[in-house]
Amino acid sequence: MSGGTESQGLVLVCISGPDDGKRIVVKSKPVTIGRSAACGLASDDLDVLDRHATVQLRNGKVFFEAAGNARIFLDGDRMTEGELAPKEQLRLGRSIWQIKGTGGAGDIGSFLGNLGDKISEVAGTEKIEGFNAGEMFSEVLRKRSDEEMEAYFAVGTPTTTPRLEEVNTRWPRPWLFVKIFVLVALAYLGLSFA
Repeated sequence: MSGGTESQGLVLVCISGPDDGKRIVVKSKPVTIGRSAACGLASDDLDVLDRHATVQLRNGKVFFEAAGNARIFLDGDRMTEGELAPKEQLRLGRSIWQIKGTGGAGDIGSFLGNLGDKISEVAGTEKIEGFNAGEMFSEVLRKRSDEEMEAYFAVGTPTTTPRLEEVNTRWPRPWLFVKIFVLVALAYLGLSFA
């Protein structure tokens, strides 16, 4: 990785357990996680030792090391030291930790991604993948014939229902409904001003 990541650090976030929501920016200087007030990150997890583990950034990657006989699990495997990759989960006590992007203040993409993850978590739904608003509304301004619009509404019949393997799994393109919405909104505004 570049020196920019090394200077900014990576954010290590607790995603579940007693330390849920806690975060620390991991840099090249080692940071200790534990229940002791002298640690760089004080844990509220009763299963975490006073000095449980250290984390640090080396060559743009997060490395961890257990302190003494502390128990650390990387994706379910007990380890004493190792490297934590972005999608892997590190368990310290009963708390699960993950890397969540850079620690830079201007990282708006990471912030929006984390916000979307939290909304999905609270709603109890799967994370939304591959959504692109530009692609979704790309067909709105294209001219359509009356036959195309009629065929768009005539769904669910034996002649218009595709076989399962032919079903399009991309995000929908609601071109007709956007046009109807704009028409209704204009009629509403016209009636409101009249």
